Amino acid sequence: MQRDAQRDRLWIPLPTIRALTALAVLSLVASLPFAAVAGETEAVERRLLDVVSFLASEQCQGRATGTEGIDLAAEFIRERFEEIGLNTQLVDGTPFQPFEVDDRPKVGPETELRFSAPDADGGPGTSF
Repeated sequence: MQRDAQRDRLWIPLPTIRALTALAVLSLVASLPFAAVAGETEAVERRLLDVVSFLASEQCQGRATGTEGIDLAAEFIRERFEEIGLNTQLVDGTPFQPFEVDDRPKVGPETELRFSAPDADGGPGTSF
């Protein structure tokens, strides 16, 4: 993770955050007991909805880098993993691995910003 001195925030690219969130949700789904087989489909659906609802809530602030929301989401996922018996103390005795990311765009001579609108048939249209 890299600190931005001007904003005093850590930077992780949004696709990485989304991928990690998806991985966490999939891990939670895969870890559920096979309750649906035992006729507990509604309980499984409720649990999944609760997890996704919390991670998507305003309380998690979009899980943006450097916010309390991403830390809250990470703790929530850690707690769920521990509840199902996963060992979360694998990186120097903690569940979290530090890393550096620079997701700020690199602006140079090749940088472009394009806008386009679909044509009347909904196909590719004109670039502006």
